Amino acid sequence: MITSSERNRVRSLLLDELLNGSIHCGDRLSLPGLAKKMKCSVTPIREALTQLESSQVIEAIPNRGFFIPELDIREARNLYDLIATIEAFALEQSVFSARNVQQLERLQMAFEAADDPGARIRADMAFHDALTGNYDNPYAQQILKDLKIRVFFYEKSYMGDSASTIHSEQLHCEIIRAIAVNDLKKASELLRQNWHITLESIRKHFFNPQHGRKSGK
Repeated sequence: MITSSERNRVRSLLLDELLNGSIHCGDRLSLPGLAKKMKCSVTPIREALTQLESSQVIEAIPNRGFFIPELDIREARNLYDLIATIEAFALEQSVFSARNVQQLERLQMAFEAADDPGARIRADMAFHDALTGNYDNPYAQQILKDLKIRVFFYEKSYMGDSASTIHSEQLHCEIIRAIAVNDLKKASELLRQNWHITLESIRKHFFNPQHGRKSGK
């Protein structure tokens, strides 16, 4: 049985492969190639991908292997709604210290200073991880980690437009201010808003027929 640490290693490797442009939507994942990079056998790679497939992060096609699914607006809605719900609940159930608030401020500064899509995505993920990191529920944490691998494909295009991230920067700052005064209900509402605004931007920019993408339903 694969451990959570092994699955996280596969997750990190997939993110690295995404960042450097080695894999894209529609690509078939090479188990031997991933195993070679992780310096392990194919078995834990296959088990990790099977678990990610159960979260619909990876698509398994019988007799063909594992693939990165194509982007779909209906999937995007489901992903963003679910992540927004889990993160908002996790935030409301957390306790934040002054040190936590300072950490969030540093992470937000790193997000604003990031000068390329990959760096912006990593900074944004680190910020959101810090928002929910105090929630002591390993199952919820693992679900979020898995889902965010898939979200990466949508975020990669979104983060490529620095103008599109202005709303995220503003909302991040408002979330930090709400947490600082222990108004976690407001912070969670702002967090939901953050995810939904991002989803709307993705829908307009990347699933609009005028931009050469399917509009979905």
